[in-house]
Amino acid sequence: MLTRAGVAKRLGKSIATVRRMEGVELHPSVDTRGVRRFNPEEVERIARGEGGGRPKPHRIAALRAHKRDEGSFLDQSAWPGEDYDAPLEREDPTALLVEARAFRETIRRENEALRERHRSGAVQQEEERRAALERRRKEEREAAAAEKEALAAEMLETLESASDRELAAIGEDGLQELIDLLEDDE
Repeated sequence: MLTRAGVAKRLGKSIATVRRMEGVELHPSVDTRGVRRFNPEEVERIARGEGGGRPKPHRIAALRAHKRDEGSFLDQSAWPGEDYDAPLEREDPTALLVEARAFRETIRRENEALRERHRSGAVQQEEERRAALERRRKEEREAAAAEKEALAAEMLETLESASDRELAAIGEDGLQELIDLLEDDE
């Protein structure tokens, strides 16, 4: 009994290809340790080109296209022991085309709805960010105004408690400058 590595070496394929062949062309048994073991006779039959299993749909389409280009169609009876009924031969190609277009349109609409939800969410987030920024600016302006008012009150209190000698030292021009500063802040 051969392992996947042994089968891959004998067939000149990769281990991944051997895995894909399992259940189609190769039918391994599993031992007690969970290792897949392949029948050497089955592997030799495939190596000689006497493989079982029918071709995969994408390979069938390629074969048909190749034969059509040569001027003949692939004879399905050439596959030993297989009665392959291709799905495209059973259904109307026009109906398949209409169904494919409808499916494409459905996907397009779903994608557009998803983009719209994303856009509306982004717009809402931007509006919330701007509102928060405006609130923060308003709070900063109010805090600055309160600080200026407190400073003006403190300055006024200082001037009221100043003696005549201190006021004379400031001078009339200095007092006018302080008054102008207080008026500008309001």
